[in-house]
Amino acid sequence: MSLILGGSLTGDAGALRMLGDHTYSAGVGLRLREVTVSRDLMIWETDFVNPPDDPEHCPPGLIWLHSLRRGRTQRPRLAYRLDGSPRDPR
Repeated sequence: MSLILGGSLTGDAGALRMLGDHTYSAGVGLRLREVTVSRDLMIWETDFVNPPDDPEHCPPGLIWLHSLRRGRTQRPRLAYRLDGSPRDPR
């Protein structure tokens, strides 16, 4: 599995695990907003829940685009959702 973040190849499953560990150890949570699924594709829309002492640690959200093969993620692509995006509730 390879991880693509912001349009560039970032690493493998280990890179995704390290990114998650860094984010969660900073006190940031992740809330699932919406899921869309087809045979070959799954999209997760998520919100970051930043800690009160560091409200700007992460951008408002993250979009996860999963390319599927036989029901398993082969290549997750991640894109940050920034302020002012159409899905931003603020």
